[in-house]
Formats: sequence, structure tokens, C-alpha cells
Amino acid sequence: YPWPIASCSSLGPTGCNVPPDRKIKPEVVAPGVDVYSSVPGGGYQQWGWSGTSMAGPHVAGVAALMRQANPDLDVDTVKEIIMSTAVDLGPAGEENTYGWGMIDAYEAVLAAMTGFGRLEGTVTNVSNGGTPAPGVTIEIVETERTTLSGAGGAYALSLAPGLYTVRATHPSFAPATYYNVSIAADETTVRHFSLTDIGAPLITGTTDLDSTSDTAGPYWVETTVVDEFSMIAYARLHYRVNGGDFRRLPLTPLTGGRYAGAIPGQPYTTLIEYYVEAADIADNVAVDPAAAPAELYDFHVAPGVVSLDEDVESGSPGWTHASATPGYGDQWHVSTQRNRTPGGSRSWKCGSTGSGAYAHLLDAALVTPSFEIVQDQKLSFWHWIAAQTSPTYPGYAFDGGIVEISIDGGPWQQIAPEEGYDHVIARATTPPGPFPDGTPCLSGSHGWQKLNFDLGAFGGSARLRFRFGTDASGAMEGWYIDDILVHGFVVDFSAAPEQRAPGALRLHPADPNPFLGATRLRYDLAAPGEVRLTLFDPAGRMVRALVSGRQQPGAHEARWDGRDDEARPVAPGVYLYRLQSGGAAVSGKVVLTR
Repeated sequence: YPWPIASCSSLGPTGCNVPPDRKIKPEVVAPGVDVYSSVPGGGYQQWGWSGTSMAGPHVAGVAALMRQANPDLDVDTVKEIIMSTAVDLGPAGEENTYGWGMIDAYEAVLAAMTGFGRLEGTVTNVSNGGTPAPGVTIEIVETERTTLSGAGGAYALSLAPGLYTVRATHPSFAPATYYNVSIAADETTVRHFSLTDIGAPLITGTTDLDSTSDTAGPYWVETTVVDEFSMIAYARLHYRVNGGDFRRLPLTPLTGGRYAGAIPGQPYTTLIEYYVEAADIADNVAVDPAAAPAELYDFHVAPGVVSLDEDVESGSPGWTHASATPGYGDQWHVSTQRNRTPGGSRSWKCGSTGSGAYAHLLDAALVTPSFEIVQDQKLSFWHWIAAQTSPTYPGYAFDGGIVEISIDGGPWQQIAPEEGYDHVIARATTPPGPFPDGTPCLSGSHGWQKLNFDLGAFGGSARLRFRFGTDASGAMEGWYIDDILVHGFVVDFSAAPEQRAPGALRLHPADPNPFLGATRLRYDLAAPGEVRLTLFDPAGRMVRALVSGRQQPGAHEARWDGRDDEARPVAPGVYLYRLQSGGAAVSGKVVLTR
């Protein structure tokens, strides 16, 4: 100060064909030489920024301050106040260098509030002992003007003189209204709001327990319970066993709104269902799941069953691979180039031997042996990948892998990892790769990562397929997979019905089932004859011939100790047993645990 006049400044009078009393310009002036300003590309500079591009924002800022102080000002009044409060720097009155003078933000804002009244007050939560209630909307109904209460619950508005309806609203509170609130010029009217809390606590992040083979327990459940305005009165865990009555446990507060509680251990074949309940001191109650007790979290305590466990170190017997689509290639093979198994040396690879790149136009399918789907079945495996992605469009890939499942010999369907696929296919060559445009896939380049799949929606005899597809251009090292595990739980086969063949055979459920050590297989014959009782794995391969020979009518029993015909222990899992005699046959399932 005093601010210099820019060399580019256009002084009056104007050359326009207007009456002489309108030739004076400008109307007001603002700082516009070497103004400290933000600049294109980021950052700020002091020197070299001049002209109306610098002066104009000063005037706009003053207008914004005036409207913030008094939102009811019309445009003409804003302009009049800016001109009348300007600091006259030249000859008295309006002239062709400074107009009415240099803008004055402080005086303009004071003038904007002249002749207006002020409405102010505090919003509190009466349900929580009168604590401040921030974020409440205060509305002037007649003008539809609104403001929000601040962190301390305070609010303020400038209003023209008159009578108003003032309403306070917030989703967590019952609304409150004042009618005929009188606002007088240059005076302050006070209206406080004491609101009643009607919003329940928010429950999030509740532990969704997986089924377990742990009968000792306890089974810990954690959850987050918060309330924006009122204190938490209690947080509880309700649980029931096998559909019985609910039992209630208090949840212990931790930190950051977290609470924890422990369901005691339960025996095998137990179904545990549970939900969380919480209330604030205003008796507003919330539950999680939101529809509880009609909807519940649940898990089973049951023997764990490993249906498939493959570390590739023994060459993966029973696994097969081939091209999934005629005209496309297959490069799956057991590789020693990379390995994830601790102490191991092998993994499956789709690509050339060693570190060589994969070929063009692959649709290589690696298929597991079949296995029986049981309760809460999960698939996990580790993978390492280097596959071609789009350099232009992030998230799109030209080559990649997917996982599919087939149930009871039916069609293959793609399944998604719980972590999600990281890319989608973009077809970019002719001929294209085997996957349709937009297919979610695994691609890109990264080291060993674990993926998890929930197979709980499926039932029956299943096979998995790991499929790697490439287009006609570009190549990288390929896709490795290792340590493939399918694990689930068998809830209860003990209540399975007896199996009968008309007039000849009666097969009782295995007892115990599931079993650890040995189980009894009982059956009744109605007539003498050749009898064969055989055990099979889910792939249909014979494991053990328990009975083979002629037997008399009556009750019989065979014992299976979890070994095959060569007395070798078999892997835990689901096994099929089949009884044949006199041209009739019946079968059942038994689960071996470890």
C-alpha cells in the first residue's frame, strides 16, 4: 500500500457512445500488480501475476463474504455497498482512475449486516445430559435458508426483520420447531434447541465366525458399537445352540468402540447361531444382523475334512491337463522353476519350461481329481503370475487365469476368489484369446499370493479347473500354482436313514460317523448269497474291500480302520461304501477325520 496502477490498466473515460455522466470508469479498483497467487501446474508465486485476473478475485471474494454474513442481500445491494464503502484514493467522488475507490472488505461486510437481525442459539442432546449436538440442520422455513450447528452445538443466522418458523432436524433426533420467532433490525434473538435422541447405536465389524473343529473353545466374537450423540448403555451377545433358547453374554469394552465376548466351547455336530444387541442411554436399541433374531450369524462345530491337499511334490497323481478349447494350446506341467511349499521344490506352471515365456493362443486347463463337497467347504491356493496387461488401460489384461468348478460332471462355471479377480480381459488381437471380453481374471505380475474361495454354495461331487488363456501377441513367464487345499466340515452323518434294497439288503448308517480310529458298518441280509462291501474315494477309486464272500441271512457287521487294502492309512475325507448281494446294491457315506 499504496497499490500501484498496472501499466495495462484501462482508465476512463470510456470510448463508448454513452451520455457523458456514464463515461466514467472504473467503478471500483482492487489490488492487481504482483499479486501472490496460485499458478497453473500447482504451487504459488509472488511476482509477475498482474491484471484483472488478479483484481477480479478480490472483488468476488468481498461479495462472497457479504453474502456469507447476509445471504438475503440481492445483487444490486451487494454492488451498491461495495461502491459506497470503497476507500476514495483520488479526487473526491467518482473519477476515471480509481472510480469510487479501493474496495474495503471489512466495511462492506459491516454494511451488509446493517438493518438485519441475528438469530442464534445452541443445540443440545437432552437425552445425554445436555451435551452439544453438532451437525443439526437449522432451517428458516419461510425462506428455506439452512445452517448447521457447530462442534459446540452453536448456530447463528442473519435475517431481515420479520416473523419466522425455525426448525431443527437431524436423523438421530426427534425434530423440534419454534413458531413466530420475531427478528428485529440490529438485535439478537436467542432460541436454544434441546433435542431427544431417537437414533440407535451403529454396530459394525462383527466377527463372522467360520465353522471349526475346535470343541474346547471359546469362540471369540468382536464388534464395534458407536453412537454419535449418546453414551452406550450396554452391548450384548446372544447365542443359541442347535436351535435352542438364546443365552445372553455381556460384551466387554476394549478400545475405539470395540467390544468382545466369548461363546463357550461346544461338542461336535453343534450349530451355533448368534447376534449382537446394543443400546444407548436413551434406550434406542440396535441389533446386528439388522433383522436379528430372524437373521443370524452362524457356524458349526464339526470334524474338519481335507478333501484335497496337493503340494505338487509327488507329481499330483490324479490331476490332468489339456486344451479346454479346440485350436488352443496347453502348457501346464510340473515345474521346479518356482516353489511355494516350505522345503519343497515343485509347483504347477502354465508356460514354457524353466523361466521361459508362455505360448500364444493358449487355453490350458488343469483339472483336479473329484472330491465330495461338505459343509463350509473352502478352497485356497498360492499363485505366482507374470501375464500381459494393457499398458494404456489399468485393470485390463490380454492374458490371464481363472478358476472354475464342475459339480457331478456338469458344465464348468467360473468361481471368484474372496479377494476378487484383479483384472478383466480385453480382446486385442485376431484371433483373440479364449476368454470373452470383460471376463474377470488373474493377471499382471507379482510374487506368491494366497487366494481363498468359498465353495459353500455347492454340493455333490466336484472338480476344479485352473484355466490360463493367452491371445496372439506378447508373452511373459506364466502362471504358477502351489499348495492347493480344499477343506471343510462334516456336520452330522449319524442321523442318515437306513438304506434298503427291496427284499434283500438293509444297510445301517456308519457308527460313529464321522469317525477317528475305526467305524462299524452294519447290514442285514434277507437271504444267503455272495456279499461284497467295498469302500471308494470320491473319484470312484476302490480303497478297500471289507467283505467279499458268501454269507448267511441275518445281521452282520464290518469294521473299517481308515486303511486301504495294503494297510496304508488313507487321507481324511468323505468315502463311499457300497453293499452288493443277490443283484441288489445299497450305499452310504462315511467321513474319516484326523
